[in-house]
Amino acid sequence: MRTERKLRLQRFAWYVLVLLLFPLLAVAGWYTYDLFLSELPSLWVVVGASVIISLFVIRILSGQLAAKIPSVYDEEIAKLLRAQERFALLYERSPVPYVTLDRAGKVVMCNLAAIRLFETTINSLDGQDFSQYLLLEDKAALQRLWRDLKNGQTFTDREVQVRAVSGAVRWVLISAFQSQEAKQQLVSLVDITHRKEVDTAKSEFVALATHQLRTPVAAIRWNLELLQRQLPPDLPDTANKYFDKIQRNTLRMIALINDFLNVSKLEMGTFATDLQPIELAKFCDSIIDEFTQAIEQKQLTVTPSYQPVDLTLVSDERLLHIIISNLVSNAVKYIEPNGSIDLRYQLAGNEVLIEVADTGIGIPAAELSELFSKFFRATNAQVQQAEGTGLGLYVVQQSVEKLGGTISVASVENQGTTFSIRLPYKR
Repeated sequence: MRTERKLRLQRFAWYVLVLLLFPLLAVAGWYTYDLFLSELPSLWVVVGASVIISLFVIRILSGQLAAKIPSVYDEEIAKLLRAQERFALLYERSPVPYVTLDRAGKVVMCNLAAIRLFETTINSLDGQDFSQYLLLEDKAALQRLWRDLKNGQTFTDREVQVRAVSGAVRWVLISAFQSQEAKQQLVSLVDITHRKEVDTAKSEFVALATHQLRTPVAAIRWNLELLQRQLPPDLPDTANKYFDKIQRNTLRMIALINDFLNVSKLEMGTFATDLQPIELAKFCDSIIDEFTQAIEQKQLTVTPSYQPVDLTLVSDERLLHIIISNLVSNAVKYIEPNGSIDLRYQLAGNEVLIEVADTGIGIPAAELSELFSKFFRATNAQVQQAEGTGLGLYVVQQSVEKLGGTISVASVENQGTTFSIRLPYKR
């Protein structure tokens, strides 16, 4: 706008100058001819005047022609306008619901797909507070999402529920990006309701199946223990090996069933948390004691570090046990003999940082992004340990999020891995 105004002022000044210059030139020419050129032949005077007028006309015409030729500035403006038209067309006709928010979180505009998603009209959606349409059982996660939206943060693929004007609730993947306009957010809402329904059905089936499996497996273990008590102590070594195999595989089956059951409960949201004070140092020591046999067998060095030692954390004991025991179990399982494991925690402001570090096989850099995916196992882990479900770290991540925390991993292949968990701490 400033450039266009400047061009108009320059054009107006040029016209005024031309209107004033022509009479002045005529008077000056007549005066000069009368004083100095009256003795020259008339032909020379006519030729000189013609040349001057011709140069002046050429200058004017060249300026008019240049004005008709598009400049670089005009071409850039045209490109920008075409790009804006294409964006507006894509925005309006996209099958993906789009909503544009201002920094106050109010709807500035939306496309037709968003209108269909919220089952409303443009007039009723514009200017509305977008937070009233968002739902999530985890209130802390919902508050973080809303804070990121209002602060103009860019993020992708967060699961949240949206409530239509009719009251219908749907699951969406919400992503936020900087809009072309300053202080605005472009929000996309990909409907994943059908996928969530399928996942819920699968989780319910797994929960039902695992519940039914627990009874016969528990009966096998119970009868095996009874049988071992009644058999004579002088059994041949072959028989003892068979008993050990049966017991080991029974325990593996119980652990597998528990993993599937925990996954299904966490995914369906039926894992009810029971918050209670936990003396964190004693709790971590008890988990280390669970792996004493494997630690001694591999001659590992386990170093606990607790700051402060008398820290009491209000949390769910079952979820916390799932988190730490899985990480310690992986460290023991995927480490060479004579290696070292560090289990430490420290209080950092309003968070408790828990870390499990080892000098094991590490994780390939290309596979770190998939580490917490369901059923995923690193390639080097599959080589070292053929057995495994790939559910352990997935359950750990789900448990951490259930407690309102975050988990991250740093690893170098063949050098070791460090898992870091941050959990909220209330004084």
